[in-house]
Amino acid sequence: MGIRLNCPPDPYLAKYEKYLKPGPSELKLEGIANTAPLVLNQPFYPLGREPRLFDAFYLGAEEAFSKSGAKVKISVEAGESFSGPIVSAALSDQYTIVAGVAGDKRLHVVTINDAGVPPGIPDFKLPPTQPVDANGQQVPLTVAQRPGAARRNGSVYLSVAAGDQVWRWDRILEVEADPWVPLGTPMSDQPVADTVLVDSGGTLMVYAAAGGRLYKRKALAEASWSKLEGDLRHQNKDGDWETGKLSKLKLTRLAAVLDPERLNGTYAEADGLVAVAKSGELLSFAKGIWTVVRTGVSDDTYPLAVRKGGRLTIFATDAVPVPDTEKHIAMVVAIDASDPEAAETDPSGHSLIGRSFSWLPGEAEVPTALYFGKAGTGPVTTYLWRPFEGGLIKAGPTRSEGEALKGAPVRHTGSSYVIAERAGVLALAEIGSKTALAGATQRLAIIVDDQAGWETEPRLLVDVTPSFPQSRKMLRPEAVHLHGRQTVFVFDAGISDDPSPRNVGIYRGYSDDFPGEWDKGNQQLELTSSDQLDDGTLLYIAWTAGGTRYERIVKVSGPLLTDPISGIKLARLAPPLPSTADGNVTYQVVGPAEPHPAAIRLAIKLVAALPVPAEDAIVEVNGARHALLGVLDAGSLLLTAGEPIDPTTAMNATLIVHFGAQTSYRPPRPRNPDLSWEFWDGQSWWQLEKVIDGTGNLVASGDIEFVVPPLLQANDVVGRRNYWVRARLVGGDYGQETITLVSTIPEKVSDTQHKQTVTRDPSSIRAPYVVSISVSYRLCEALSPDLVITQDGGGYRDQTDANTAQNAQVRILTPLKHDLPRTSARIADSTSQADCACETQEPASTQVAPSGDCDDGGSVGLAAPDPTAETGRAVYLGFDKPLRGDSIAFLLLINDADHDGACPLVVEAYTDDGFSVVAADDGTRGLSQTGIVTLSLPQVTQQARFFGRLLHWLRLKPSSGFDPAAWRPQLRGIYINAASAVAAETQRQEILGSSDGSPHQTVFVARPPVLRDSLELRIREPLDDDEVEALNQAAAGTVETELGPWKG
Repeated sequence: MGIRLNCPPDPYLAKYEKYLKPGPSELKLEGIANTAPLVLNQPFYPLGREPRLFDAFYLGAEEAFSKSGAKVKISVEAGESFSGPIVSAALSDQYTIVAGVAGDKRLHVVTINDAGVPPGIPDFKLPPTQPVDANGQQVPLTVAQRPGAARRNGSVYLSVAAGDQVWRWDRILEVEADPWVPLGTPMSDQPVADTVLVDSGGTLMVYAAAGGRLYKRKALAEASWSKLEGDLRHQNKDGDWETGKLSKLKLTRLAAVLDPERLNGTYAEADGLVAVAKSGELLSFAKGIWTVVRTGVSDDTYPLAVRKGGRLTIFATDAVPVPDTEKHIAMVVAIDASDPEAAETDPSGHSLIGRSFSWLPGEAEVPTALYFGKAGTGPVTTYLWRPFEGGLIKAGPTRSEGEALKGAPVRHTGSSYVIAERAGVLALAEIGSKTALAGATQRLAIIVDDQAGWETEPRLLVDVTPSFPQSRKMLRPEAVHLHGRQTVFVFDAGISDDPSPRNVGIYRGYSDDFPGEWDKGNQQLELTSSDQLDDGTLLYIAWTAGGTRYERIVKVSGPLLTDPISGIKLARLAPPLPSTADGNVTYQVVGPAEPHPAAIRLAIKLVAALPVPAEDAIVEVNGARHALLGVLDAGSLLLTAGEPIDPTTAMNATLIVHFGAQTSYRPPRPRNPDLSWEFWDGQSWWQLEKVIDGTGNLVASGDIEFVVPPLLQANDVVGRRNYWVRARLVGGDYGQETITLVSTIPEKVSDTQHKQTVTRDPSSIRAPYVVSISVSYRLCEALSPDLVITQDGGGYRDQTDANTAQNAQVRILTPLKHDLPRTSARIADSTSQADCACETQEPASTQVAPSGDCDDGGSVGLAAPDPTAETGRAVYLGFDKPLRGDSIAFLLLINDADHDGACPLVVEAYTDDGFSVVAADDGTRGLSQTGIVTLSLPQVTQQARFFGRLLHWLRLKPSSGFDPAAWRPQLRGIYINAASAVAAETQRQEILGSSDGSPHQTVFVARPPVLRDSLELRIREPLDDDEVEALNQAAAGTVETELGPWKG
């Protein structure tokens, strides 16, 4: 028998999965950085803050690393991913700041230089940063919160929470200074849930929600926090407005109201605030009054509030409960703050992914929300939604990293948005961009759902009027393109008639156009070239008469003729050309028509090709918007779903890209660190073989995988014994500090001594920082266990030696009925069991499936009925001494039950390696009532091991005619050597009292209780002769004339 651990489930065992108990979810781990023990349930530096060559990180996991051959996976979450929504603010017209708190509880700040080369690329040169308290200790920031952000006078300010404190981070262009400024504690010992920065008449203010209350103070000057109370307007059950106090609610989320006219990241206090309470109220704040605009809102989402055109629109999420669970889904909803009843839920039923919304500038009075959503169990998708006006605009590309998204894209500049992805990666995406297509011209596109090699034919003709041969219109394509499974014919011409779908005829040209002359009188065509012409050849002929162009498809009828004078070849046509043809014509040899249904669409020829083909876009032409079907001709031709416009009309076109190109940028990582993963073999450290490191030497989130070598042994590291592996820096580094030497020029000429100052800046060192670490393992190759203990028939057996034997067969999980014939083999094992003694208890307690202890002093062990036993349902009684002889009696205390059909009780004793029936007198009526069972045992009982106990056994069963499933006796106790006895004393001539003449008079005996049917009651009263005679006639002897010494 071998053991496999944590392997994929065996299909054969699938039906037993519900019986399997899950193991521990996490292994016990220890960590050491060089010589310093680590606390692994909080972020840590595995190699210290400034790793040096040969520094080491030790990881101990006895359960995983002690198993030779186990496949181990160390999962590392590095502190690089943002833990909550990010924010952006313009530092200048050239620079934008993007920031957020990451999982390492530090602020990660990225600058984007729009004037760089190339422009708009994130710059990750600023290292992650934390404030430092008065004791020089780094202060961990609160994760999963969105920083407050504001731009002011060429600077960007951020507000972040750290426990019950608020800190301000400053970024001033071209100024190097300590960026952290403490703003104090709004409410002592109460964590700050959120912060926002707003401009209040030229003064920057910071609002904070702490302990459920709202506080504010000046952000750039010395000030103290003040608590805001304010009135709270809300609607009662009848729909009437009432006024209360804000203090009744506990605020968890804050958001400043956005005015789209301010595109520089500044929020004004005059525009108002919105907030979400823990109990689900969505509130708006204006002119000192808070108003509840909706209830049942998720308090985990940052609302988006936009004031435009006099309307305040708030995007939030409703906390919709999931049936039969305690979970809620954040369903997207928009609210008109001036009319809460006008709330509109996203019609597609999207739940929000991430904790925030963004917005898309536009000309509509209602802003367009931009967010990541998910419909049911579908993929995570980017959505554009304009409530109250048009609804869902566009569903963008799906995203595989869905759950890693902590917030919506944030606007960088123009139509460029920043998306925080997994592992600290930032993606720049074009969303909702508009490009004027100056100089673009109209083209006609005919789309055929087929591909027949037309794109390689140089002389194609397309008949757009095959149903009207007398007014035929033939078009020669300017270009032919393949688009998916379609062919697109592009023409530099318009169709003035109906542009609806129609059938077209496609002709392949087999010659160039040749000039000819139609002899109207002789009905003959004079040819300038007769190559490929014979009877039945198809010709495309065109001519102009009276300013009108005419076109026909005709056949050569009969053999060619030759003019006897000029020698010119002549051809007759069928049908002949109409009367409008007389004189010069052109003709071309063509193949047979290839009829196809076709759609006619508007195409736009661009002056310059698009730098990035924009498939997901619309084209606005003269105020009408058309979906973009495709980008052809290397980006210089747009195929739209619109109809062609009048070619005489000027065309103004704009390309609107909903979701354009996206480029991801990864934070810089050390390029040359080299870690060696090693193990201890009892004498020295050796390198682990075939290590798969998905963390890039502990600089990114990922997994490290290896197989535990057979030589790995326990070891002491700084006094801690465990099974250790270590990661040792054997080459490269994680960055180096910057050393600056500054020389000071003497102020006086006479002072010849120069001063030099050396400064050391370690900010360029990117030491590994781990937010969390876990270890899992699989042992999928059978491993022989060190100890094998089985519990068969209720007893335990050591089968370790049997398991190590060649071709071993170890019996496990065998029912009791299978073990009964083999009990004699187990008696011989009794001497190997440890001796033990138990206290005698009378009455003996009921024991269900005993655990292997033994009884002493004549105690009785009782096992519950076993439905799998050999003979059906039974009760087993075990005795630590042998039983033999006549009249062995047991008193059984039983809860009364209706088991009369189980009587008489069948009693069996274990003798001669098996159970046999013995004579019994059942006073319990089949264990239906308390009573005595008396046995006669002519043979002495034999020891056997059942239920882990080596005892002498009796077995009690119901009568053979009784249904065993209905036999469920309840025993309260068993007593050995029982006998029936009655303790009673006869009382004679006891006077109970005298009657007082009242009805229902009660009298009492002096010594109760009284045995049933033993009480004889005599009443003394005077009777006349008639009464005595009447009583004696009713029952002879009823009247006594003497009672002892008393006369009647």
